Amino acid sequence: EREEWVSYKFRFFMVIQMVLLLMTHGTGALFTCTIPAVYVLYIYERIKKRLPLGVLYIVASVSFLIVAMTILPMFEPLLNMLGKDATLTGRIPLWRQLISVMQENHPFMGYGYGMFWKDERAIEAMHAGFDEFSFMGNMTSGSHNSLMELWACNGLIGIGAFFYAMYASFLHVDKMKKWEYLFCAGYMIYYTMEGLTERNWGTFDYPLMFMFMVLGMGNKRADERGSPWSEKEQKEESAAAKKAA
Repeated sequence: EREEWVSYKFRFFMVIQMVLLLMTHGTGALFTCTIPAVYVLYIYERIKKRLPLGVLYIVASVSFLIVAMTILPMFEPLLNMLGKDATLTGRIPLWRQLISVMQENHPFMGYGYGMFWKDERAIEAMHAGFDEFSFMGNMTSGSHNSLMELWACNGLIGIGAFFYAMYASFLHVDKMKKWEYLFCAGYMIYYTMEGLTERNWGTFDYPLMFMFMVLGMGNKRADERGSPWSEKEQKEESAAAKKAA
């Protein structure tokens, strides 16, 4: 009874959060909040299938940049007719300029963790691609994309190492206890979505700290986990599978 009460209490406050987000008209925040919640509270309970969280992060992050910088501009006339910004509020030009800067300066090693936006020459190179009186021509922090920020700070070698850590940490999602998996899945879906268009790789960001905590949970040795599910969870999984069949 206590578990059911906690569950309904959590769902109640989640609904309140959704209502408040709708009232603020925060479209990006609404999607970032809704999709992980829908997966954890509804989709997983229906399909009982676990996602390869590390591969999901890598594929989604890389694919988004490719689509945003190659395919999305092709639909600019249509998006303009719909009142949408094909540059993602200036993000695509920012990413193009950052790619240009990084191709010529420290592409493999980066500028050091958290140091790109503290380097005067790097900032001058970024500003050179924009009008001096524009916002982009004066901004001094934030790539608005986790991979772009990671490249600027840690280089391609850093991206490769991070991708390996992400992949290896979630190799055994099938051996996780149910609550461990749902916690990791909910957070990683959120973190992946937020990192597509926002800055979540800063030295002082709580999302980054929690991301490493989630990686630590995913990276626990399989023999330390014991049974993948508790007896109650196993019965629930078995009953759901029989009902679906």
